[in-house]
Amino acid sequence: MTDKNYTAKIDRDNGLTVTSNEYEPIVKCMADIKARQVSWLWENRIPAGRITLLAGTPGLGKSFITCDLASRITNGTPFPDGAECVQGSVMLIACEDDPADTIRPRLDANGADPTKVHLLEGVILKSKTKDKESMFTLSDVEILEKALARIPDCKLIVIDPIGSYLGGGTKANSDNEVRAVLAPIAKIAAETGVAVLIVAHTRKAEATHADDMVMGSRAFTGIARSVLHLMEDPDDCDRRLLLPGKCNITSRQNGLSFAIAGHPATIHWSDQPEDRTANEVLASLSGKRKAGGKNEEVENWLKHQLRDGPKAQNKIFEAAKSEGFSTKAIYKARKAIKADSKAGEFGGPWAWSLPSRSPVSAATTDTAETANTAKTDNTEATVLPVSSVLPASEPARDGVKTEDGIVKESF
Repeated sequence: MTDKNYTAKIDRDNGLTVTSNEYEPIVKCMADIKARQVSWLWENRIPAGRITLLAGTPGLGKSFITCDLASRITNGTPFPDGAECVQGSVMLIACEDDPADTIRPRLDANGADPTKVHLLEGVILKSKTKDKESMFTLSDVEILEKALARIPDCKLIVIDPIGSYLGGGTKANSDNEVRAVLAPIAKIAAETGVAVLIVAHTRKAEATHADDMVMGSRAFTGIARSVLHLMEDPDDCDRRLLLPGKCNITSRQNGLSFAIAGHPATIHWSDQPEDRTANEVLASLSGKRKAGGKNEEVENWLKHQLRDGPKAQNKIFEAAKSEGFSTKAIYKARKAIKADSKAGEFGGPWAWSLPSRSPVSAATTDTAETANTAKTDNTEATVLPVSSVLPASEPARDGVKTEDGIVKESF
């Protein structure tokens, strides 16, 4: 491109007239770059100062994992595979689970130090007339930096789920737009040394490679330095597998397995490594779905919906619709799992529940992604108070080891 054409392009794009010699390439010789080793929050699984992606279908327990990690980090407890854990604080950016009735109880059940767990709840937009509260999005880079400055010992930022924080104008399927949002977050992570764990849903469409199952653009897996897949064990619907996907900064690692059990429900890790790869498990699950048809998938989904107790019938149908399940399929699944159905008191809605003696496989419910509040131009954004949670109680961890090494508690 000639200088003339280059200047013309700048003029068209930005309304400015400049000459090409105002722009110079930034070139650095590799001899001037000092080599250093990769730093890890969780060795060979979650790098420090980098973005890690945790992907899985709704209801498998992604939020249980993040609460388990928060507990270990705030107490300095070793990770499930025995890797050392440096004690510090955790910032949660989460909108799907209620802080009071879901997040706090899970943290307590895992024995987390709540004085070291902080929620970034939103931002306050200040104007001359009236302050306005708005939802935080990843375009609020300065807000995130201010929040981190208040938590100097922060080791991990959890964004759960990523789709709810991209911002209303960002298309999740656009590589360019996703990279434009995540690149500044990656830069903050690199500059501060904080690990960023992004939680993402997986698509329903079939694929042969587990990394391709992540919902949205491939930029999510592209910009992440490590990808972890949460998957159901094809041979045991109550067993979960945490398997490595893409990771270009270390050698391939074994996977881990766990069960979610107890009251309150917590993760119980197996001490046996998992040798199957994410691609192998994906192939097994795909074959199982084709052999068993849609019925089993709907039945398992309904069990997860009812895991915490009775749920209003209309709420079940609404959630089912967002997952692509028909009302007829839900009724069929209710009959198959023998769920109870009772009319609400004083004309309230009908509610469904699992049979009283049916074992519950506790898991998270990942809801549909929510729209983000748009912010006006002539406003200044500042951080809402980053909230800390009250003191925690120690969890009960009594149980019996099964043959596969997983501790399960009776219901």
